[in-house]
Amino acid sequence: MNLKKYLPFALTGSLIGAGIGYLFTHTIQYGICIYEGLKRDPACLNFYDRIGVPAFYGFGALAIVFALLLAVPKAIPAWKKFAKWYVPIAALIFIFYPTNQSMDFLTPSLGIAAQWIAGVYLAISLVIIIRASK
Repeated sequence: MNLKKYLPFALTGSLIGAGIGYLFTHTIQYGICIYEGLKRDPACLNFYDRIGVPAFYGFGALAIVFALLLAVPKAIPAWKKFAKWYVPIAALIFIFYPTNQSMDFLTPSLGIAAQWIAGVYLAISLVIIIRASK
């Protein structure tokens, strides 16, 4: 499979996913979680936040990497070896991450975990792309 020809579509899909994640994390501002006149339905907020936070950070990081790969296509094979392991593992972490930390200060919130996972992915991807471009 020639990943290079699919990169523009992957970039577009990642930008759309990040946009949907942003929308889901701002449900109060956009009037999505309104329940019987209340603007803060906790079940609705938790549901959309649980999906939106990982989507916003994960797809945002993917969009940055896809944009870089469009500029440096010879780095695709090296990056692909890393991404085929990291992306599914990160997705599993997001799926099984605990929603209720019970005030446990050692377990970061889902938002912090999503930022760290996306940041590590972005940093490693940047190193791989820079090394492969030389």
